[in-house]
Amino acid sequence: MRASEQAAKWTAQATALKNDGYNGSVVARKMIEEHGMPEAAALALVGGLYGKSVNPRSGDTTTAVLTGLGLIALGIAIALTTAALTEAITGGSTAVYVFSLGLFGAGATKTFIALVNAGVKEDLKR
Repeated sequence: MRASEQAAKWTAQATALKNDGYNGSVVARKMIEEHGMPEAAALALVGGLYGKSVNPRSGDTTTAVLTGLGLIALGIAIALTTAALTEAITGGSTAVYVFSLGLFGAGATKTFIALVNAGVKEDLKR
């Protein structure tokens, strides 16, 4: 396939992904990983489509940290709610405390891993 045909194909694919509602970072990542586009070319193409610079690696850390913090908050909320409701009625429920502790631990683990890996620039898969 000639270079101009390949460029037109990539442009059509990126435009279709944009029209499907993906943000610029996701479109750039998909163009690199799924469509075999060189990273520099993908950044230029997708940046032009969105009218701003894009980063195919952005969003991963933020999403993981927010998810982890959400799990931590949910675990604490369940434990506090259970404590407030069941102490007055039955004296507490160990199973609910274990479940909320598990949510807390999962959230803490996810947040810790995301923060440790935040500065690592890994190669995108092709």
